[in-house]
Amino acid sequence: MDDADIRYIPPADVAQAEQSWKVQPVVDAYTHWVLGRLVGIKGRSVPDVAYYILRDWIQSHQQELEHLGIAVQVRQGRLILQQND
Repeated sequence: MDDADIRYIPPADVAQAEQSWKVQPVVDAYTHWVLGRLVGIKGRSVPDVAYYILRDWIQSHQQELEHLGIAVQVRQGRLILQQND
């Protein structure tokens, strides 16, 4: 891999990389019921719980994501998005 495969995001742009996006999945009754039962355990609301589960999945599947060409790393205090084509 050469430097052309790595996009560096300087510290001034890190906040932009951490922007929030509203995602509205449609789930079945059982999934909603489970999310509701996790309120107070994994978050303060159903959306908080869903966010927690998504982030936990992403953290637990780093190798799978890297295999798919999706890699996020921090090097020397900078957020790095690695583009694997």
